[in-house]
Order: sequence, then structure tokens, then C-alpha cells
Amino acid sequence: MRLFFLKLLMKLSGSVSPRYVEKVNQKLIKDWLESLASSESGYKHYYTWRKKHIMEGMVSGMTQEQYWINHGRILELQFINALSVRELKKK
Repeated sequence: MRLFFLKLLMKLSGSVSPRYVEKVNQKLIKDWLESLASSESGYKHYYTWRKKHIMEGMVSGMTQEQYWINHGRILELQFINALSVRELKKK
């Protein structure tokens, strides 16, 4: 049932509007990604803590659905970290 509603929501929402993409300020995004790497931001501590917390939950045993949700969370953390590192290398 949940899957049905998710599919319905995806169909109703359609794709991302080009007008929305134009409104996003690319400079703000780049500044935010660069600020993640600073020692004052605390992101490194959050990244380590959150990844450890998710991994501990995965080890304790869970359903396959919960496993893949947590795996996606770890990938999301790694992706944001990679974007931050890439922005620093460009600079």
C-alpha cells in the first residue's frame, strides 16, 4: 500500500520544474559545500557520529527494507562529503 502511494505521489509531482532550478542560487550552494570542510563547522564530527550510529543499527539486525534505507543514508552522507571535497579542490 505504501509503495502504491509513493508511486502515485511521484506521478503527480512530475519532474523538477525548470523555473525552480533557475531560482537556486549556485553561489550559495558552493559556499555551503566549502563551509562543510572548515574546522569550525562541526560537519566532520557529525559525519563520523552519524555514520557510526547507522552502522551500529545495521549490525544489530533489521529487515531487508530497513537495511537498504540505512544503506541509502550512508551513501547520502558520503555523497555530500564528496561534493564538499570536490568544491575545495576546485578552489
